Amino acid sequence: MLRTLIAEDDSDIRETVRYLLEGANYQVDEAADGAAALKALQAMTSPCVALIDLTMPKMSGIDVLRALAGQPEVTACQRYILLTARQAKLPPADAQALTTLKVKVVYKPFDIDDLLEHVRRMAETLA
Repeated sequence: MLRTLIAEDDSDIRETVRYLLEGANYQVDEAADGAAALKALQAMTSPCVALIDLTMPKMSGIDVLRALAGQPEVTACQRYILLTARQAKLPPADAQALTTLKVKVVYKPFDIDDLLEHVRRMAETLA
């Protein structure tokens, strides 16, 4: 069973995504802020698809991804989906971090089936 991490400060969204992923037979871990997400991802030793909210307390999703980008020993067995309601284009430095890690951006509100498909595709690249 593939491991997933939901890094989302909104408990309702986190609970909904957890329910969705567990229903699709994924193991689910949670983080309520960016610092907790970074710590959890750095500690993981098994393959993981992480769904990371852009705007969180303590560290933004971009800050988490920037920190991970310099840790290839961690990112080699992880894939990332950035969740955001922000439709504006990201600054070039942020966009570069997403490109480096091959991050998929999913906009809120998202279609549940589409989100599951993105997770499935990311999981396939870990196999």
